[in-house]
Amino acid sequence: FTPEAGEEGRAVTYRYSATVDVTDEGGETRSASRSFRLGHVAIEAALQPPAAFLHAGEAAEVSVVRSDLDGVGRAGRASWRLVAIRQPDEAILPAHQPLPGDPPETYRTPGDALRARWDTRVSHEAVLRSWTDGEEEARGALDHDDQGRATVELPGLAPGAYRLHYETRDAFGSRYETAKELIVAADRTPLALPAVLLAESGSVRVGDVARLLVHSGLTDQPMTLDIWRGGRRVDRRLLTSGPSLVEIPIGEKDRGGFGVTLTAVRDHQLLRAQQTVFVPWDDRELKLSFATFRDELRPGGRETWRVKVEGTSAEAGVAEVLAYMYDRSLDVFAPHNLSLIHIS
Repeated sequence: FTPEAGEEGRAVTYRYSATVDVTDEGGETRSASRSFRLGHVAIEAALQPPAAFLHAGEAAEVSVVRSDLDGVGRAGRASWRLVAIRQPDEAILPAHQPLPGDPPETYRTPGDALRARWDTRVSHEAVLRSWTDGEEEARGALDHDDQGRATVELPGLAPGAYRLHYETRDAFGSRYETAKELIVAADRTPLALPAVLLAESGSVRVGDVARLLVHSGLTDQPMTLDIWRGGRRVDRRLLTSGPSLVEIPIGEKDRGGFGVTLTAVRDHQLLRAQQTVFVPWDDRELKLSFATFRDELRPGGRETWRVKVEGTSAEAGVAEVLAYMYDRSLDVFAPHNLSLIHIS
């Protein structure tokens, strides 16, 4: 078995694998395997905010899926509460963030809790998780449907950092708890983080606006925001410290997506964050369907299949279809893997 660690690093579930081999009279062996999870609690939940950050003063809904350890949605009751997060008086640079865990008392030295000066790979999510709870802002109860779905309705909040706590019990009475940190942004957001770059949505259509949260809690901190498209830098903006919501109108030239990089230097420490925004090629979207298809074909028989192609940019004679067949019975001996070779 393999232990699976939770958010705190401790093993909360264990994954087991079982394999059965059967040999027939001809000496051929068939195998089947299955893996399953066991845990101290038979229920888990996933909290999914509507975006990477919320807007101040606007109500929001957080989706919650309650499931068993096999991933099957389960109905049940749960409760939630929203608290503000207590932040430090000033932003702490990544190399000054304490290391997780405590060293043994026997071998402890004053520098054991310090990071190396070049260790700046500390995510803002990890920093938010290390901050403690503050005052409670809201609470409520949930009733999950048969698919395990429910929605937490959050009121309009002031800008800052919050933590959503969730609690439920399984059929055996064991309690399950989880939490999700939320950032509520505005033109000025009190957030004691050295550098944050968040894209509100990872996918934006042409004609819409991509919104970015570009923030530094360091006083008078200069920052550089670079926009990349096709491996080339197409725009550079010089910003100062303080939260800022940056809006980028999406046009035809952005199809395929673009990248954004935030760079800053403080006390000889490099602060760097990256985000990618995908812009779909929805102007070339096609719908494929079988006009005629038979799911059974006997050896020696003949069959004609027709594929129907529809779309805003579809024209007669522009579609090309690659089709092939294989003997599915051979999967008993070795699984079939599709391998296509592209020749340009």
